[in-house]
Amino acid sequence: MSSINFNLDSSNLDSSQESEKTSPELTQEQKNRMDANRKRALEIRENKEKTAKMAKIVLNNNNEFKKLLDTGAGFFLDEEELIEEEKKEFKVVEEPPVPTQDLHLKCTKCKKKFAFSFLSKNFDLNVCDTCKAEYPDDYDLITKTDAKEEYLLKDCDFDFREPVLKFITKKNPHKNRYGEMKLYLKCQVAERAFQVHETQEKLDEKKELRVLNLHKTRQKNYEKKLENLRKEARQGTKKLAEFHKHEYGEENYDEDEDKYFKICKTLERLILQPDWDQVLADKSEEPVWIQYKFSSEPALNAKLFFTKPSITATIKNNLNDNCFAIQKISNDNKEIIIKFEKENKELCRKFVAPVQKFRIHFDDKTKKPLPVLSLDVNNNGLGISSSQDGQLLLWLTQNGEIRRILHGHLGEVNVCKFFPSGLVVLSGADDLRLKVWSCEDASCPVTLTGHTRGISDFQIIEKGRNIVSVSRDGSCKLFDIGESKCLATVGQFDCIINCISLSSLTDSTIVHLNMPEHSEPLNKREIATENKILACACEDGYLRVLSLRARETIFEFKCESSVNCCCFLSETNIACGTQNGFIYLFNLIEKKSESWKEMRSTILSIQPLGNHNGFVATTGDGSCFAWNFNEANQVIELTGSDCDPVYKVVYNQTHLFTCCRDGFIRKKMSSNADFGLVPRIINASIAGIVGVTCVFPLDLAKTRWQNTSASIDGRRLYNSYLDCFVKTLRNEGIRGMYKGSSVNLLLITPEKAIKLVANDSFRYLLKSKDGSLPVYKQVIAGASAGMCQIVITTPMELLKIALQDSGRVAAMSGSNSNGPAPTATQIAMKVFKQKGITGFYQGGTATLARDVFFSAMYFPLFAYFNAMGKPDPETNKPAFYHTFASGIVAGSIAAYVATPLDVVKTRIQTTTKAPGELQYNGVVDSFIKILKHESPSALFKGAVARVCVVAPLFGIAQMFYYLGVAEALLGYKSLTQI
Repeated sequence: MSSINFNLDSSNLDSSQESEKTSPELTQEQKNRMDANRKRALEIRENKEKTAKMAKIVLNNNNEFKKLLDTGAGFFLDEEELIEEEKKEFKVVEEPPVPTQDLHLKCTKCKKKFAFSFLSKNFDLNVCDTCKAEYPDDYDLITKTDAKEEYLLKDCDFDFREPVLKFITKKNPHKNRYGEMKLYLKCQVAERAFQVHETQEKLDEKKELRVLNLHKTRQKNYEKKLENLRKEARQGTKKLAEFHKHEYGEENYDEDEDKYFKICKTLERLILQPDWDQVLADKSEEPVWIQYKFSSEPALNAKLFFTKPSITATIKNNLNDNCFAIQKISNDNKEIIIKFEKENKELCRKFVAPVQKFRIHFDDKTKKPLPVLSLDVNNNGLGISSSQDGQLLLWLTQNGEIRRILHGHLGEVNVCKFFPSGLVVLSGADDLRLKVWSCEDASCPVTLTGHTRGISDFQIIEKGRNIVSVSRDGSCKLFDIGESKCLATVGQFDCIINCISLSSLTDSTIVHLNMPEHSEPLNKREIATENKILACACEDGYLRVLSLRARETIFEFKCESSVNCCCFLSETNIACGTQNGFIYLFNLIEKKSESWKEMRSTILSIQPLGNHNGFVATTGDGSCFAWNFNEANQVIELTGSDCDPVYKVVYNQTHLFTCCRDGFIRKKMSSNADFGLVPRIINASIAGIVGVTCVFPLDLAKTRWQNTSASIDGRRLYNSYLDCFVKTLRNEGIRGMYKGSSVNLLLITPEKAIKLVANDSFRYLLKSKDGSLPVYKQVIAGASAGMCQIVITTPMELLKIALQDSGRVAAMSGSNSNGPAPTATQIAMKVFKQKGITGFYQGGTATLARDVFFSAMYFPLFAYFNAMGKPDPETNKPAFYHTFASGIVAGSIAAYVATPLDVVKTRIQTTTKAPGELQYNGVVDSFIKILKHESPSALFKGAVARVCVVAPLFGIAQMFYYLGVAEALLGYKSLTQI
């Protein structure tokens, strides 16, 4: 290759300058051309030097390589191979020459010329580096994966569609083991996308369609996995624990095999479709599935087809398997009893659906529902719940409306509970803190610290001055709320404590258990811990019982796996649930234990039912069930969750509330809230007898005073209600004050039974699905009860008035009041002979008007005033004195307002008239004659007397009605107020 050498040393430059002196002066154009040629010559020279230098380096490397005999690959090259290697020609790569100024590129952005740029060299885009640096967003690079995702392009659009898009490679910064990334120019990719999709609108439509298809695919995969999970749960593919304790039934004989066998009774279960109540409410023709699971045998499947039965008729259904039969469906379609019977197997279960469910916990960013980890409810209609976002929500139990949001925890809130007052909340979270919250303003006045790991549970001691809490660090600590400090460490274990439960012991039980005493001096802030014991559910499989005052472990029970939850069913009886699905019952006094397992998953929570009736448990497979010791069908299935774990259940005597991983809080009617007709009738009868016995003298004086009217000569027998009471007592004595009481006591039993029980019955039937009862329905229930009672009330009132008024009639006629008074039998025979059976219902219209009006006003007022009282934690009823006061207040108001109707009724039902007294025929005639011959104030004659009679009568009756005498006599559970 020939080369041209340019000598540009200083001597040549000097000689050229001398020649220029003699030559004519150059023009400016010539000078510019000379400068350009000089620069070009320097560029060419520099380029040639670079090329020669690179060739020299390659030749040197070639010479060194020829001297090597070891290839480094485990073998040596022979001489022939070396000769062939020497003959190979080495290619010298030359950099392209620098273009001349005439060949410079023109930038499309700034319109200036440039020689080289990053974009022109790699992407054939005429943009200089200056513009690229000035407008970085316009010339961003994008990976091939992101480009395909954002612009919905395929590989063929990059590699085969003309012109092929250029790219650069770069090492993946995220994963070293991955291959190199291909980086494309984003603006070129966008242009290619418009070539493929034509318009932006079509691209957006394809994106939406892709998102929709992706969502459908994910949903389909989720449903497939969920179906597999359900199938696994239903079919029982998991093996039973080896340590299962069998409970065998009677011995059976198999004729085909000629052998005897026994069957374990504990491993059987009925499983019903979770949303069966919705299918029933929608009157859908679609069936619901049901399964019978027994031990490790395959599940027996069937379909239930609901028909529309009458309320009182026997439920019948179409089944594809005669083994299952529906025995009963409740009026609100929320309870169903199903019986399974096949060969020697028989099982009956009650299923209870939620009356209401709602979601209130959502993620702030994604708006997706969050799992509810814990909840509690009080008797004032408020609920508190927590989730994994660190927030606590205060809501109404009636409809789930959020009233307060409590912020402050930094981790998952594992447990939250109300203080006994119902106005303060205590919570514990993974941030190692316990916080006390005010329900009124959502403030947090107290924060307790001391644990080194997350709080797992706590218990409030009595009114709440002290609390005891446990943590995953294995410690059990006693805190004082007032001073916000830890008083003592009650216990320290080498394992996680999952749950605790507190019990108060009586003096006799403390002596019987031989409780240890605390030797060290106590802190003066420690209150009400002397008779308390604490059950601890531990991760190491032990249920430990501590003496809170002595700080010692007094009992230890070994379970087969981790104990997740525990609760005291009574003073000394404990129930606990384990990781392997077993439930244990322990008796501290007898030192005995009982355990069983059904076909369920991990037991997550246990809550006692009121009055030691049983307990409710939740599991990890979504099932929730109640063991009721007083029911014929002991196990009650609480449906709703579909394979999602139910973390917590709470019970407030009337409803059960559960929280679940699916984010739903479910409200279910408690099976302990059954109506209980027989004890209500007995209680109403006792209440009526006691109430009438107490107030009958007042009622007698009231009747005589209301019947008193001016005679023809203007003479009055009684001047006032008090005068009537005094004269009657003076003239007839104590015995005379109870004239007609025998009839009243005889008929008051069915009368009060009808009145009180009918009101509760109508209230029970008119309840909404969520358990609420609006005021207008309360009025309807009360009026209906008043309408029912007139069957007994009208004859009773007629005979009672005749007996009570006999003394007044004798005094008005001038006869001796101390003579023999007519008996109830004589009066009844006289009425029957004169008017027949219809004579006993004289004044029935007035009685109906009075009782319907009175009951419609009285019962809603009583329910309103009675609900103001603080309910007892055990029975969920207000104190007896509050019930008594509520009955007096409501009875006073209703009695006074209904007095005109009572006066008319009394005048009409007075069968025996004194000489000169008016006769009354019907309600309208009575009103006209009273207003004509007396005055409007006569309609309220005896209003004070009526209040004095009715107010204490209903106060005493309501008190005895809810006192629970029948339950104590018959051994029934305490009835709930409706």
